[in-house]
Amino acid sequence: IVCLTKDGTNYYLKTLILSPTGSVASGLSTIATIAGSNWVSSPAVVRLSSGTFFLAYAYKTGTTYSIQKRTSADFSSWSAASSCSIGGLTTANRRDNVSLCEASANELFIWFDYLESVSGAAEKTNCYYSISADGGTTWSTAVAVTSYPDVTAGGRHPVAIKRNTGGLTVAFHE
Repeated sequence: IVCLTKDGTNYYLKTLILSPTGSVASGLSTIATIAGSNWVSSPAVVRLSSGTFFLAYAYKTGTTYSIQKRTSADFSSWSAASSCSIGGLTTANRRDNVSLCEASANELFIWFDYLESVSGAAEKTNCYYSISADGGTTWSTAVAVTSYPDVTAGGRHPVAIKRNTGGLTVAFHE
């Protein structure tokens, strides 16, 4: 399990390892400490068919939003953070509620919602995905899954699972 905590000063990305029966096999361990002047949200992790663990999360520093990634071979030592370079969207708008799904070996989908615009306190959000054909090193231009035209409804929290037939099923909150 990967989780996010925050105290008054910093964000903490942490791991927790459970046994198949649900008992704690390894207590909370910190992957990274991120300054609270930034914004961090919705970590997601997947074990790729290569055996590598791939972690992604929403991130903002200054006025720039991105999705950051880290990898691990053993779920205890993690790479430094780097940005998933996803084209087609402005970095001035929030990306949030990240989820991951490996469709086939090295074909990794990253799903997220994207803030299109704001009207007062209402937000227009749509669900997007990007595909990596090399296990998360490079990413395709973002593709919209929903196309809500205004703030009266929006797509949030997209999640995809691979079906036994090889296709993907996507669910999201409206």
